[in-house]
Amino acid sequence: MLNNREIATLILIGAGIVLVLAIPTVRRAVLGAGADVMRTASSPKVLAVFGLFLAWCTASIVIAWRIGLWNVDLLKDSVLIVLTVGFPVLLTVVKAKSGGAILRKIIGETVALSTLLAFYLNLEPFSLLVEVILQLALFVLIVMIAWAGLDPGRTKLAGRLGLLLIFIVCAIGVWTTVRLVVTANERDWSTTWMELALSIWLPLSMFGYFYGVAFFAYVETANLRMRRIFQPPARKRVMVAVVLGLHLRVRWAAAFTGPFQNRVSRSPTFREALAAMRAFRQEVLDREAREQERQARLTVMAGEPGTDGDGAQLDRREFEGTKRALRYMIHTAQEMRYERLGNRYWDDLTEKVIQPAFRYGLPDSHGILVEVTADHQKWRAWRRLPSGWVLGVGGRDGSRREFLYSGAEPPTTWPGAPDWADTAVPLQLPADWEQDDSPVK
Repeated sequence: MLNNREIATLILIGAGIVLVLAIPTVRRAVLGAGADVMRTASSPKVLAVFGLFLAWCTASIVIAWRIGLWNVDLLKDSVLIVLTVGFPVLLTVVKAKSGGAILRKIIGETVALSTLLAFYLNLEPFSLLVEVILQLALFVLIVMIAWAGLDPGRTKLAGRLGLLLIFIVCAIGVWTTVRLVVTANERDWSTTWMELALSIWLPLSMFGYFYGVAFFAYVETANLRMRRIFQPPARKRVMVAVVLGLHLRVRWAAAFTGPFQNRVSRSPTFREALAAMRAFRQEVLDREAREQERQARLTVMAGEPGTDGDGAQLDRREFEGTKRALRYMIHTAQEMRYERLGNRYWDDLTEKVIQPAFRYGLPDSHGILVEVTADHQKWRAWRRLPSGWVLGVGGRDGSRREFLYSGAEPPTTWPGAPDWADTAVPLQLPADWEQDDSPVK
């Protein structure tokens, strides 16, 4: 039986659907998108995946029932877990890069602190009216926090709203604790513990199915590409070699991309296809080893002063992310907006361009500074790295030419000066810009 919190959630979802459908323009867009989703979901392959998933979950529940971990009182919670945890993970699992990634996703949905807190707070809901009002208020508050977080100028507002949200959650926690103490003798604790156990073991039992779906989704994608794109199209025995060569591991299947598919599809015999798959696995292992070596070198050289034989800094922490942020975001944004701003460079859009900085492996307080001359015809952007070294990029006169800077101190000159390197002259590039810091892929 649904409790007041769950009923209130359904009421608000229903009200939201009615509100959306009441607005003609929104209704047309939603119904159109819904029709597309239904057409996709009604395909035989998708229906088979969903149907087998439900069968898998049913089998897991039957086994749990036979060993005493499940009873009919847990039916409602089981359905909710399948709908709110199982299907969302199932829809994203085809992008998993390894079995470990799938398992981490499931664990994050089941035993994460936020999930356990939600389970605890759900033990003692308020009255239905209070639940409706409270959930609506929390929804509005969360939307406002997200809205405030989009603009760096509203950081303080976002922080205050976040504190209010924490206060409300703590208040609900206090209420729940008090109610649990007061009703301790009346509560069926064995059922409560079974509910908690269900929220953990049922999602974990889905791992095998998720793993199989992820693996065969990659295989199916490879099969389609190898049969339709590469010439000559791969034969059936080649696909058998592919499946055997992947060793039923998602890790290998995710790495089996275009160049490898092309190479294997041209194998004339089953034996040669197996040999090509062995070469593929070895190449992936070599690539991973090089990336591990790169990461280890970053750790070992952290804080190490000086340069290597090419004149590049030894401590290369955040070099890769800084280069990407400066060249592919700041420089691109400057050149794209120059004419729109009346042939002027900008110096006030840094946060909009850079955030979220984690895309580049940089902290939110990234430290990138963008400066322009008084006439807005020259610009430079620079960042001091953890080692203390400074990288910079700049441009001038709307020419779309890119100038690079590397030095111990921030630049005091502008692009075109001797201490700036013009990328149109490759031999003049600074050693720290010349060195490839990108991950091995």
